[in-house]
Parts: sequence; structure tokens; C-alpha cells
Amino acid sequence: MRAVWMSKDGMMMTGTNGSQLWDASFIAQALYESGLASLPENANSTRSLLEWLDGCQIQTNPKHYREAFRHRTEGAWPFSTKEQGYTVSDCTAEGMKSVLLLQELSCVLLSLLPLLPSLYLVLSS
Repeated sequence: MRAVWMSKDGMMMTGTNGSQLWDASFIAQALYESGLASLPENANSTRSLLEWLDGCQIQTNPKHYREAFRHRTEGAWPFSTKEQGYTVSDCTAEGMKSVLLLQELSCVLLSLLPLLPSLYLVLSS
């Protein structure tokens, strides 16, 4: 992906690499609310979605974030991916809500324990 390029209208740029977390959060919530996430045939996909949400959460603050006058990001969820790192309070709220909803399901209950410290990061921020 190129971040900056020339077009017939002049120089253009991409501000993000997608909306993966935003999309995945709403998919998780729709699956939960519709009952599809709790069906046995969807257990593996639901568990994978929960693991992806966990992996997308930012676990550490950027190096030198204080000196660079940046907000802390530890515990937050980004708009798209951890690598992109652009955190928004709405995305953190939707990511956290999705994780909490999916963890309620018995088909993903085994995934509950590893995520508890990750949720604590959000609450302690």
C-alpha cells in the first residue's frame, strides 16, 4: 500500500490502512445479538474473532510518547490494526464491548482467562 501518490487531481494520501477493528467489532456484536455466535457450528469462527480482537488491542504505549506529547494508547483498540495504531475512544469502546459480549458465550468460555488482563488495561487508562 502506498501512503502518498500523484493522481490527475494532484497529490493524494491514505490516512489509514482500513477499518478492520471497527468492522470486526460490529460483526461481533451482530453475531452476538442475532444468536448466531452461540450456534455450535459457529464456535470456531466466534473464538477466532475473539482472539483477533484480543490480538488487535494495543498492549504498550509508544516509545517516548510523553516527550512527543502523545496520549497513552496502552489498552486501547485502534480504528483498523495494531500496526496502524490510531486509537479512538469509540473504537476502544466497541472493541471492549465486543470482547465482553463474546466472552459471555459458552462456546468461547475457554478464551476468557487470557483476556482479563487485557481488559484491565482499558479500565486503568
